[in-house]
This record gives sequence, C-alpha cells and structure tokens, in this order.
Amino acid sequence: MEQRKATKVNVDNQVTIATSNNLIFHGKTKHFKLKYYFMREVQKNDELQLIYCKTEDQLADMLTKPLSKTKFETLRDKIGVCSKTCKGEC
Repeated sequence: MEQRKATKVNVDNQVTIATSNNLIFHGKTKHFKLKYYFMREVQKNDELQLIYCKTEDQLADMLTKPLSKTKFETLRDKIGVCSKTCKGEC
C-alpha cells in the first residue's frame, strides 16, 4: 500500500520533538544521533509526524506502565472500555 500522508505519532516529550526537528546536534545528544537522523528523514519525507500529547492524555500508558487505579480507570474511560462492574453505565 502507498502511504499518502504522514503517520501521526503522539509523543509526551517535547524535548524529543524539538531534537528530532533541530538540525544541530549538541554534544549531549551524540549517543542517539542515528535514531534522530532517521526521524528527521521520515519527517522530511512526510512519512511521520510527531505530535505533542500531554502525559495525562497518553492512552498507551495503560498498556505499558504500572498505573494507579484512578489513572487506569480514567484512561480506560477515554478509550470507551467498560469493566464488568459498570453494567453498561460508562
């Protein structure tokens, strides 16, 4: 399949977005230079677009991090998943 527009990736780290867009590498970033060269290239080719997403809105966290019950339930509600105890009230 041909990709017609950029894949949007939500990122909760503004430094990551700034570094991937910045044409100048600083000494502290040289150890991950290769990854950001790749990121710049795919962004330049309009294959990928990094979009800032606040940490509290990062839905993937519920699948990748241990969370408090409250935080887990908040994210679960945002994707529209009900627990057995909600009985269709969500």
